[in-house]
Amino acid sequence: EVPLPPPVEQRKIAAILSSIDETIDRTETVLAQIRGVRLAATNELLRIGISSRENRFLQAKKGGVSEGWRLVRVGAACEKMFVGIAQAATHAYVPSGGVPIVRTTNLKQNAIETLNMLRISDSFANVMKSKSLRPGDVLTARTGYPGVSAVVPVELDGAQCFTLLVSRPGPDLEPRFLCHVMNSEVGKRIVERGQAGGAQQNLNVGVFQEAVIPLPPLREQVQIADAIDSIYARECAEQETLVRLRGLRTSLLFALMSGEIRVTPREDAA
Repeated sequence: EVPLPPPVEQRKIAAILSSIDETIDRTETVLAQIRGVRLAATNELLRIGISSRENRFLQAKKGGVSEGWRLVRVGAACEKMFVGIAQAATHAYVPSGGVPIVRTTNLKQNAIETLNMLRISDSFANVMKSKSLRPGDVLTARTGYPGVSAVVPVELDGAQCFTLLVSRPGPDLEPRFLCHVMNSEVGKRIVERGQAGGAQQNLNVGVFQEAVIPLPPLREQVQIADAIDSIYARECAEQETLVRLRGLRTSLLFALMSGEIRVTPREDAA
């Protein structure tokens, strides 16, 4: 048995839910368009840069490097590269306090999710202090979704990470630029180059260190990172809107179908 409202109220409920569905569909379309723009713009900016000079485009199209750029090994452009804690840490987990530890599940493209992040004891973190994170470090997943990267924010200064690759850019490498490179098609190729067969993908640290990437001057790296970040911000805003709309639909669906909320049973309102 299910609660059955009068036909006029049924039509009103259907109209309300259909309206939300249409809004969700439009938001999904906009989000897909923004994501497409971001992917295309990222690949173009990392290949040609901010300048629109024709000679740059022609050089890049021929497989060369844009004017003023140079080819560098990732390892050479970084001050330090290492893997986070690679031993069992479950014995050191604490319910509160302590030091946050970033795991692969916390790592997203261009973001680190801190909600429900596990924490380890201060004593264990002190033992592993050589692996402590600094703001500006670039974290890269080695398994699961290898290559996915994010920059360590100020609030995670001194945190630890579990089996992630940590790249500490040198003075000539903007952390956000390296992060966007790893989240782009260039990063995917680096990961694929290090595959040794098998079903489980795994980022080979040695291959990553030896990977050669086109590097513009530092100032242009910052400009490129700013441009990509602005598109990411719009994409994240639309994603949050979509999550809220889906949550609203779920809540309304239950409330309207159960009779918890009654709608005005007027024919013209339906």
